[in-house]
Amino acid sequence: MREDGGSPDLEMVVKAAEDAQEVLQAGAVSETEDLPEDLRFLEEKHQAQEIELKRRFAGQEYDLRRTYARWIIVLLGVQLLLANAVS
Repeated sequence: MREDGGSPDLEMVVKAAEDAQEVLQAGAVSETEDLPEDLRFLEEKHQAQEIELKRRFAGQEYDLRRTYARWIIVLLGVQLLLANAVS
């Protein structure tokens, strides 16, 4: 930020980003060099979490469909018994 509290100068931000990129490309620092263990490999953790959530959702979907199917069979059986009793 500027001294007067305003937004930073665009040229200064671009220059800082370019400098950081040059340092990374030069190998002087790495992106995860001094990160705490829980902040490393966030992308992989995110992918694993997505896979786990999809697996849980698929299991819930299967259970829900199985429950619906059972109730439909029960209702059709009751309807059949009532139809036979009436006729």
